[in-house]
Amino acid sequence: MTLTKRRVWSQVAKHALLILLAFVAVFPLYWLVISSFKDAGEIYSATLLPLRPTLENYLYALREIPLLRMLGTSIVVSLSVMACQIV
Repeated sequence: MTLTKRRVWSQVAKHALLILLAFVAVFPLYWLVISSFKDAGEIYSATLLPLRPTLENYLYALREIPLLRMLGTSIVVSLSVMACQIV
C-alpha cells in the first residue's frame, strides 16, 4: 500500500469516527425534542418519530410553570451579581 493510499484510508477512518461521534453527541438532543411532541401514552415507545405529534406538553408547561416569575427572579439575580462585580 502506498503512502498516498494509506493517507486516504486514514482520512476516511478519521471522518467515519468523527461522524459516529457527532451522531452519538446529537442523538440525545434529537430524542429530547422528538419526545416532547409525544403524548403520555406514547412517551415510552421506541419510535423515532411521534405517531400523533402534539403540542399539549408545551401548553401544559406554559400553564403550570410560572415562567414570568422565574424570568423575573433570574433578572434580579443577574443584576445583583453584576452590581456586586462592579463594586
